[in-house]
Amino acid sequence: MKNFLKDILENKDIEMTGADWIVDIVLACGVFGIALAQLTLTAGLMIPDSFTRRMLGINVATPSLFGMCAIGASALPLVIRRKYSWVSFILCLVTWIVLSTKADEISVSMLPLLVSLVTLCALRPMEDSFVAAFLSFLAVGFVPSLIHRSVLSNITVLQNISLVFAGSGVGIAFKTTRDLVKSAELRIKETEAAAKANTEKRLEEERVAIARELHDITAHSLSAISIQAAAAEAQLEKSPEAAKETISGIRKIAKDSLTEIRRMIGVLREPGDLDSGPELAPSIGTEELNDIKEYLNNAQIDCDVNLHNYNREMAPKFVDLAIFGICREAATNIVKHAKASFVQIDLETIKPDVPRIIRGKQCGCYAQLLVRDNGVGLGKDGIGKTEGHGVEGMRERVVALGGDFDICNAMGGGTLITAILPLDYDGENE
Repeated sequence: MKNFLKDILENKDIEMTGADWIVDIVLACGVFGIALAQLTLTAGLMIPDSFTRRMLGINVATPSLFGMCAIGASALPLVIRRKYSWVSFILCLVTWIVLSTKADEISVSMLPLLVSLVTLCALRPMEDSFVAAFLSFLAVGFVPSLIHRSVLSNITVLQNISLVFAGSGVGIAFKTTRDLVKSAELRIKETEAAAKANTEKRLEEERVAIARELHDITAHSLSAISIQAAAAEAQLEKSPEAAKETISGIRKIAKDSLTEIRRMIGVLREPGDLDSGPELAPSIGTEELNDIKEYLNNAQIDCDVNLHNYNREMAPKFVDLAIFGICREAATNIVKHAKASFVQIDLETIKPDVPRIIRGKQCGCYAQLLVRDNGVGLGKDGIGKTEGHGVEGMRERVVALGGDFDICNAMGGGTLITAILPLDYDGENE
């Protein structure tokens, strides 16, 4: 109950500085001066003839010390109008009612009450504004009518009611405008935060993509170089010519890898369309799968590549490039971990009679890649070892293109990698 009353009486969201208190003190003094002048001058200005004023029962006020203190008391609560809006309003309202019952003038000044009402309506919730306006209407509408019997009392009541209506309207309008501004500022901040988060997400995705490409290129190339170097070392004494040819192959692999890295750096330096030129074009696609076969053969692993049912023209360039990257990474992992002697690579495009659901979307045409080896499988030291970047990189490639990826033990031993990539790609990643 104590906290409830404190929440009502105190505006906790208002932090008052020393300058703010000085402003409110100056405002209270200004209201006091205006109310004092109004009390002194109003009757004489409205009805200059003294005889008429006496006939109407109206006297020009000449404030006494008590009168000035009373006016000061009515303006004093304005000092706390922003921090304690309800307290200020109630004090101003009660003071106005008390002075109205004691005064003999046309009307006691409404200014302190109006200022406190406007402040309350501007700072408090809407329901508080309606309650304060209702209390003000009751006070100014009925109290003078019950006390004064002069001809102008009804005019004064209508005037005061109009002032209360205008004051509460101004306060509510100010609050509504301020709330709209705050809401707009909040939306702007939320939009900026969302844009920043989206930018950071895209940067992270680009960072992962770059890391994946570098890993694929360097891991595959260094693995091939290591295999070729071992072969050259074995051939050096028995067959220098064969060793020389193998070393030439090492140079070719290193040169091709350097070209790949340069092309990727070119894409980073000059973003553009994939068809904008040789520097920015996809470097290697499925037409180079025989290079992977040769790489596996050099590692003493037989390989069969079946592309008979694959229609390259149906596959977007980025999908074709991704398929090659998956094959390259799978081959690298097989050489490193699988201890296999044979690898089968099957790639085909499929247009099923009934659209297949891939990651929650219907797909009428897709590419299916199967990479099978006869190695140790997903054991502790097998290809399925997930703490490296290889399997993770393959999965990221497939998921980024809205496809399905799976790696499991093959029947009869070894490992089976399955990648299904939609070819009717709509550009939305899952």
